Amino acid sequence: MRGSWVGIGLILVVLAIFITIFTLGLGIICTGPMFLIGIILFIIGLILPENEPIIIKQEQKPGGRFCPDCGRAIPFDANICPYCSKTFEKQTKKELYCSECGAKIQSGDKFCSECGKKF
Repeated sequence: MRGSWVGIGLILVVLAIFITIFTLGLGIICTGPMFLIGIILFIIGLILPENEPIIIKQEQKPGGRFCPDCGRAIPFDANICPYCSKTFEKQTKKELYCSECGAKIQSGDKFCSECGKKF
């Protein structure tokens, strides 16, 4: 959103300048407000914070296999997540993953080293 305010402000300012130049100063009455609005929109665009993407992790049921990137349930034999296209190594019977965060864990671990979930 921030970039669009800056862009619209710049377009209005440049347009007001061109109209003023090409009408030999006669258009200054019409372009004055356009110039001011352009400057205001440009400043608003600079002040506004950047929009950050919202990441929503789905609730995971224990005992399944989940993608470590998007958190969705995936088939046990999948090499690529069907939702986010993350590629990962084939899972063997010895490889275990945390049901909370998807981090790789060792057999016999009582807690996940990434998120601290108790097993």
